[in-house]
Amino acid sequence: MLTTLAVAADTLSPVAGTVTASLVDDAVAPLSCPFETTHTVASMLTGDANDGELLHVWTGNAFNVYQLTEGQWRIYGTETAMPAGRIVIEHGAAWMRSRSNDGTTTIQLYGIVTESDSIGILAPPQSWQLLAYPWPVAVTLNSLAWTGAADGDQIKIWDAAAADWETYDRVGGVWQGNLADPVIELATAFLYYNSGAVSATLTFDRPF
Repeated sequence: MLTTLAVAADTLSPVAGTVTASLVDDAVAPLSCPFETTHTVASMLTGDANDGELLHVWTGNAFNVYQLTEGQWRIYGTETAMPAGRIVIEHGAAWMRSRSNDGTTTIQLYGIVTESDSIGILAPPQSWQLLAYPWPVAVTLNSLAWTGAADGDQIKIWDAAAADWETYDRVGGVWQGNLADPVIELATAFLYYNSGAVSATLTFDRPF
């Protein structure tokens, strides 16, 4: 059973920031780094984790799973190290982290807040993509312009209490689902389905 995931902004400024995510007990967390960074994302995603914790990297069809073993991310069930470049550092990049025992793992993400006025994230055609809102703030689903989204598209937002994805459908230019206007939490990833026959670019304007 999933218990707690807490994400908080430690420091945010027009130029830099840090975000801390705490995974408590058997938590599962879809995470993203909403900063430009030259730091090793694999190291940031490790935090103060213990051996046995998992990192899930989206491949475009499913998650590849890596397990922390002796301080190194390795292909689950093997001694083979995670391939170099598996974790891409770019806006919109996202991952899942999980743990399966009592305790707390603290993950700190940090870097530079982009100076761009807008950021475009590619959504491949007729497929799911694990994406992230590329700014270090929480937003509600229907507060965003969603330039590039189309009716028929879908989005899945992680429900920490249920330990499952909640699906919302794009209908008449708005998202419809269980909640009227759910929150995409700070540094939290979501699954997006582009229902079109060609790639779409989702454009997000700077919110501050």
